[in-house]
Amino acid sequence: AGLCLVMLIGIFPIGSIAYNQNFVSQTHDVFKHTESTIAPGVEQYTNYAYAKDSKQMVYYVATADISRDDVIVQTAYKDAQCTDFGMDTLTNQMAAANAKYSDKNNDAFISKHYQAVVGTNGDFYNMTTGQPTGAFVMDGVMSSNKANNRPWFAIFADGTALCGANNADWDAAVAAHGAAQQAVGGSEVLVKNGKDITVNASGSYNTDRHSRTMVGVTAEGKVVMAVLDGRQEPFSCGGNMHELAQIMLEAGCISAINLDGGGSTTFAARPEGRNAVEVINRPSDGSERSISTGLIIASTAVPSNVFDHATLTAQNEYVTPGSTVNVTATGVSPAGTAAQIPEGITYEATLGTVTADGVFTSNGEAGDAVVSMIYEGKVVGETTIHVVIPEK
Repeated sequence: AGLCLVMLIGIFPIGSIAYNQNFVSQTHDVFKHTESTIAPGVEQYTNYAYAKDSKQMVYYVATADISRDDVIVQTAYKDAQCTDFGMDTLTNQMAAANAKYSDKNNDAFISKHYQAVVGTNGDFYNMTTGQPTGAFVMDGVMSSNKANNRPWFAIFADGTALCGANNADWDAAVAAHGAAQQAVGGSEVLVKNGKDITVNASGSYNTDRHSRTMVGVTAEGKVVMAVLDGRQEPFSCGGNMHELAQIMLEAGCISAINLDGGGSTTFAARPEGRNAVEVINRPSDGSERSISTGLIIASTAVPSNVFDHATLTAQNEYVTPGSTVNVTATGVSPAGTAAQIPEGITYEATLGTVTADGVFTSNGEAGDAVVSMIYEGKVVGETTIHVVIPEK
C-alpha cells in the first residue's frame, strides 16, 4: 500500500477524480495509477493492479460530471439511430454521434462543438441482428420493452443518472424523475446503496474471469464508465463479478451494473493532448469488434489550441541509480485537446538533473525523482521516476 501511495503522488493532484486511493479492496491491490483530464468535467484513469492470486489486472475508468452544461452522457448505436437494429464498431458509433449532434440542420442538434470523447460498449445483444437484450433508449426513444426485467443504467428527464435491477426499479425511477432519455441494459447488479452485492452471483459467467465493461453512478451523481481487460495473461487476467464490484466501489460508485464483456469490451477515448479518439484498451479479440449499443461521454467545451499544461511521460518509470531517462512532453489546451508547448519552458528535477530537452540523469540516490516542467514561474506538468535498487 505504501508503494501505491508513493506512485500516486506527483502524477497529478489527488482528488480531481472519483478514484478513492484510500479504498481497501477485497480483491486487488493497485500498484500503478495514472490519471488525466480528457475534457473539462471528464476525467480518466488507468490502474494496474495485482489480484489476490498475484495475477495482473489492467482497467480503465472515466468519470463524467453530468451536472455541467458542457458534459453529456448518451447511448450510441450504428448510424446514431435506434430505429433499425444493426452493429458497428464503437469508434464508428462515436463518429456518427459527432456528425449527428454537431449538425445544426439535424433535429437532434446539440452544439457545433459536440465531440464524443469517451466511449464503451453497452448491452448484450443478438449477434446476428444487433438487437439489444435489455433496455435501450436513445434521445428519449425506447426501442426495447422497458428494462426487459434486467439490470439497467439510465439518465432520466430531470438529468438524474441511476442504475436499477428490474422493471419495478425502472417504473419507480420514471415516476420520480420522468421518462428515460438514455438507457442501456446489463446482466448483474454489482453495487447497490454503496455495497458490493455480488456474494450470490453464481454460474461460470459470473465467477470466472473475463474482459468486462461496467457503468455506475457516484454519490455526487457523476457517471462512471469502466473497462477491465481480460483473456490475455500475463498482461491482464480479467475479472469476476466480485472483482468488478470492488473496482466500481474504488471508483466511488454507490450503484453499478455489469454490461456486455468478452470480445465486445471496448474503451475508446480522446487522450489528453490529442485531437482524435483511439481504442485505449486491448480488446480480447485482437481488434475492435462491431457491437450493438454503446455508451458515450461527449463534451461541448469550446475547442482551443492555447497551451494550458503538459503531460510528461518518462521512457522508463523504474530505473537504477545513475540511469539516464528521456522524458517526453505533450501540450494540452484547456479543452483537453492538443496545444503547442510554448517557448520559454524549463525543467527541474529532484534526485538528479534534467536537460533543456527533457533528459533526466539520476544523481545515484534511490527514491522518487520528480521531473517538472516550469512555465512563467509555475509547474505546468510533472512525472515521477522511481529510482530503485533492485532487491527482489
